[in-house]
Amino acid sequence: MSKIQAKLYKTRVSNSNRKVIDSEIIYPMAIDMVKLKINNENPRDRFRRLATNRTKKVIEAVRILGHCSNSSLYEYDENDVKKIFSAIEKEIRHVKTKFQKLQKVDLEL
Repeated sequence: MSKIQAKLYKTRVSNSNRKVIDSEIIYPMAIDMVKLKINNENPRDRFRRLATNRTKKVIEAVRILGHCSNSSLYEYDENDVKKIFSAIEKEIRHVKTKFQKLQKVDLEL
């Protein structure tokens, strides 16, 4: 086990609803870096793996949000729905802009 991995494994975690416990926490970004080194994964393969998994999670979260549309279980109005989709669309535009900026830089070179 490397020094980086050893530091990641044992961490003290505090949760306001529970007492402080010893827990094995693996920070996703650090583990991704370790996986990159261990597997000799190239950046394109790493992007494809992470983007695929994260996209699936986003789609699943949106699908689950759709459960809130059941008017026999929940009460909401048009304004609530507008706020939800406005926030989602705003974040999608923001992230999409990040990808478009990267593409523009590549085109200029």
